[in-house]
Amino acid sequence: MSEEICKTSDEAKTRKQLKSEMTRMSQRITGLEEIEVEHKRAEMELKTDIAQRKRMERNLSRHVESLGDLVEKNTKKTGKLLQMERLAAIGETAAMVGHDLRNPLTGIAGAAYYLRTNWGRMTDEKSMQMLSLIEKNVEYSNKIIDDLLEYSAEIYLEVAETDPKSLVGEALALAEVPKKIRVLDSTEKKPRMQVDLQRIRRCLVNIIDNAVEAMPQGGKLTITSKESNGNCEMTFIDTGEGMEEEIIEKLWNPLFTTKAKGIGLGLSICKRIVEAHGGTISVKSRPGEGTAFTISLPIKPESEEDEFI
Repeated sequence: MSEEICKTSDEAKTRKQLKSEMTRMSQRITGLEEIEVEHKRAEMELKTDIAQRKRMERNLSRHVESLGDLVEKNTKKTGKLLQMERLAAIGETAAMVGHDLRNPLTGIAGAAYYLRTNWGRMTDEKSMQMLSLIEKNVEYSNKIIDDLLEYSAEIYLEVAETDPKSLVGEALALAEVPKKIRVLDSTEKKPRMQVDLQRIRRCLVNIIDNAVEAMPQGGKLTITSKESNGNCEMTFIDTGEGMEEEIIEKLWNPLFTTKAKGIGLGLSICKRIVEAHGGTISVKSRPGEGTAFTISLPIKPESEEDEFI
C-alpha cells in the first residue's frame, strides 16, 4: 500500500511538473508570438517609413527640378533684360550719333550731287572719280549708322511664306558676286516656310558677301538646303582662306571684325535675326580649307510672344 501511495505521489509530481513545463512552454510560445507580432509590426513600420521616404525623395526631386527650371527661366529673363538694357543704351547712343552724323552726310551728298549735275560736263575724269568716291563713302557711312540702329532695336517679325530656292535666289541677285567666283546653287523649292523675308534676305546677303571677301583670288561658293527635324537648313560653303579657332570664338561678338572696313555688326545682326525666328546660325572653318555657314530656321515661326528679341 505504501508503494501505491508513493506511485500516486510520483505521478502527481510528474503531472505537476508536466503541467508546469507546459505552462512555461505556453508562456514561451506566447512570448514568441508577441515577438513575431512585434517584429511584423516593426517590419510594417519600416516598410511604411521606406515608402514615405521614397515618396519624399521623389517629391524633393520634383521640387528641385521645378526650382532648377524656375531658376533657369529667371536667369534667361534676367539675361534678356540685361541685354535689352544694353541694347537700349546702344540704341540711344546710336540715335544721337546717327542724328548728328546724318545732317552733315546729307549735306555732303547734296553738294556732290550738285557738282555732278551742274559741273559734270566741265569736270575732268579725275574730278569725277573723286565725286564718285565721296558718294560711295557717304553711302558707306550711312550704312554704319543703319547697322548701329538696327542692332540696338527690338526685332519684330513680319512673316510671309517662301522657300529656300527663292530666298537664296533673291539674295544672290542683291549681292555683288564677281565673275571670278563660281556659284553653285543646289537649294530646293521645299519645304515651304514662314520667315521675315526682308530680314532673312539681309542675313543671306551678308553671308554671301563674307564668302566673296574670303575668296579675293576667286573660288567656288556652294549653297545647299535640306529639311531636318521641322527646320530648314541652308548651308553656304566657300573655298576661301578659312579662319582660326580663336577668330571663330569671337565671330558673333558685336564690334569684332578682321576686315579693314566695317565695324563688326553684320554677323551679330544676322544672329539676332535668326534667333528671333527661333533658329540657329553656326560656322565651321579651317585655315586654308574654306568656311561653311549654316542657318537653321523653323518651318513655322515660334509663338507671337517670342517673335521679338
